[in-house]
Amino acid sequence: MDDDFLEALADIAYLAGRAHYHSGNSRDDVENFIAWAREFERSGYDRDDYLSEVHKFTEAKLKG
Repeated sequence: MDDDFLEALADIAYLAGRAHYHSGNSRDDVENFIAWAREFERSGYDRDDYLSEVHKFTEAKLKG
């Protein structure tokens, strides 16, 4: 697996946990985090501003 993808996945899961996100089904949450990380990696984010970009992306996903 690509290290950038794994980093995005870890950051998304961490940020979701920090926000106390839980849909009620942990397997669905894991599948969502993987899909979100793939989407984030394809988004063409600004690599020089990775942390800000992954935070904004994850916050938007958590809001629904």
